[in-house]
Amino acid sequence: MPKTKRDSQLACLKRYRVMAYTVGIGLVLLVFVGMPLQFIWHHPGFEQVVGTLHGFLYMLYLVVAGELWYRSRWSLPRLLAVVSAGLLPFMAFVVERRISRKAYEEMRDTTLLDRFSSRQSPTAG
Repeated sequence: MPKTKRDSQLACLKRYRVMAYTVGIGLVLLVFVGMPLQFIWHHPGFEQVVGTLHGFLYMLYLVVAGELWYRSRWSLPRLLAVVSAGLLPFMAFVVERRISRKAYEEMRDTTLLDRFSSRQSPTAG
């Protein structure tokens, strides 16, 4: 169980990263395997299964992305970038990398700031 705000953000970021890769792989399979099977070779079975699975996982991805957005207090444009990444093949991987890097930097900066401010002692005048 996460104990601090930073631990909670790290756990949330880990869930986001797992879901980003899962949704990204599902979308790549859907677009580059399922769609050709359905439209070129007329075998819709794979596309139906992977499409349904991707849709369910994308909804879960939205919940996890929303939680990360809320906990990290990000701007709306950053949330929109994260949400749209699950709609374009390969973008989930690119956006996940950028978002994770930025989130780790922000957590590191916050931790350093907290450490610095806790070392400051009030001075009597």
